[in-house]
Amino acid sequence: MAQSGNTPPGTGGTMSPARPGHFAELEELETARRAGTVGAYDLFLARHPGSRYAAEARVERAKLVR
Repeated sequence: MAQSGNTPPGTGGTMSPARPGHFAELEELETARRAGTVGAYDLFLARHPGSRYAAEARVERAKLVR
């Protein structure tokens, strides 16, 4: 069966919608939480300074340096 348009081969003509970017940010915040280090939060904040999760990350980071 020939593929048409921009549908990648092997997808059967259907594709899942793209995942919103904030899910990746949330996964990275969860990674920082699991690590539980200032460095992990610093990395998250360096990569996502304007994230919807940045304020939470700053609060959680501040608790680690008290």
